Amino acid sequence: MGDAVTIRFLLRGEEAVADRRPYLRSHWGGDGFRDLALSYAQGLCRDRKGERYPLDRMEPGTVLVDFLRIVLEQHGRGPVERDLCLSAGDPALDDSRHYDVVLPGPGGKPDDVQLVPLFEEEDEPGE
Repeated sequence: MGDAVTIRFLLRGEEAVADRRPYLRSHWGGDGFRDLALSYAQGLCRDRKGERYPLDRMEPGTVLVDFLRIVLEQHGRGPVERDLCLSAGDPALDDSRHYDVVLPGPGGKPDDVQLVPLFEEEDEPGE
């Protein structure tokens, strides 16, 4: 049940360590949660001011924490807390749709952010 979507942030070229990055799962967020993550990452590219700080360098762990801050600010405390969880497990073990938000890194533009599904629709776990 629900409209579960799971996302993780990666820097372009770090696919080899992708399995070490945590996922943020929203049980009820659906496509809106996925779209929010993409929009957030594009805004991050547009608004950064150099490479001095981890968020400006688009370090995936820092980006994930800041994205979570944004989600909580938008929704406040309450039902959203029960909707979100972090996972380091195998995304194929649950019924979520999974996306990598691939960040371009230093010098990247908002249009360089990619949203990559982890599974093709016919490969979705549990189907």
